[in-house]
Amino acid sequence: RGCPFQCEFCDIIVTFGRRPRIKTSAQIIAELEALRARKMRIVFIVDDNLIGNKKAIKEVLRDIVAWQGATGYPLTFFTEASIDLADDPELMELMVAANIVSVFIGIESPREESLRETKKFQNIRAGGTLLEKVHRIQEAGMEVWCGMIMGFDHDDATIFDAQRDFIREARIALTMIGMLHAIPKTPLHDRLAAEGRLDPSDEPEFGTNIIPLRIGREELREGYLKVLRDLYEPDAYFGRLEALFLEGRIRHGRGRSRYWKRHPLNRLKMESLWLVQALGLFARLMRGVPEADLRKEYRKRLWRLLKVRRDPGTVLIYVLEMAMHYHAHTMARQMSSGGTRIVNSF
Repeated sequence: RGCPFQCEFCDIIVTFGRRPRIKTSAQIIAELEALRARKMRIVFIVDDNLIGNKKAIKEVLRDIVAWQGATGYPLTFFTEASIDLADDPELMELMVAANIVSVFIGIESPREESLRETKKFQNIRAGGTLLEKVHRIQEAGMEVWCGMIMGFDHDDATIFDAQRDFIREARIALTMIGMLHAIPKTPLHDRLAAEGRLDPSDEPEFGTNIIPLRIGREELREGYLKVLRDLYEPDAYFGRLEALFLEGRIRHGRGRSRYWKRHPLNRLKMESLWLVQALGLFARLMRGVPEADLRKEYRKRLWRLLKVRRDPGTVLIYVLEMAMHYHAHTMARQMSSGGTRIVNSF
């Protein structure tokens, strides 16, 4: 719990404080044993910033790596962290060795002015551009998912294209993008309340409670919906995914692969399971997706993958991200058509 940073819009530092606190290795290993006993395979590490205390988490990760090796690497992890992960090669190596395959990062904006405004100083430190840091994490063996925000005081009508361009160049397939929203008790809420720029409605018609400074509320809402639609159009989404998996050749599970070299039977067993799971999920997509053009798209994209990469772990992840695409694509279309109220992630 807790995060050392001071992002103006975030309620974590208000709720849990700025001093990161972490469980002991013994506590965490006990939880992992409980998950293994229940035959869980995929685990999301619920920590708003896993690396808030880098020294402490490195010790825990070393113990998790040892536990994974002793138990046959039964668990695959997803987590959340800050972009300064890219500045610590040892930490990235430990996370990969522990079998963390994907990390969610709050990038928020490609614009330095907006990041400074919201006090997201960790995103503008030396050590490379945001794009370079994202690529560094991907090259280490972890896929990056991200949070992006539109509607900062420094955002004008050009922010929509800027967000789209950044996400494409970053090769980030899954993006939780939303309009800036002022959560009660946050510094942002206090500031905008003092400036008279809050909408007190329980469900504001524009999808957010802020009144932006440089663009109109309707323009922000419509721009947000268009970016969402554009990001999850099949060509755009799979363009990013193929740039990462086919051109970039991201390699998940390097730590587990080293273990498997010494235990080939374990590898055969796990990869057989993954292949069955991938085929089963793809069959469900072919039965459950009503749009014939989307089913055709998914078949085409899977075939493209198989021409280049056939390892069952990659195939399973790719099919999972097809299912995630269908979810995001459907929500974007429903919101744009008025079929459901605007769901703003913030």
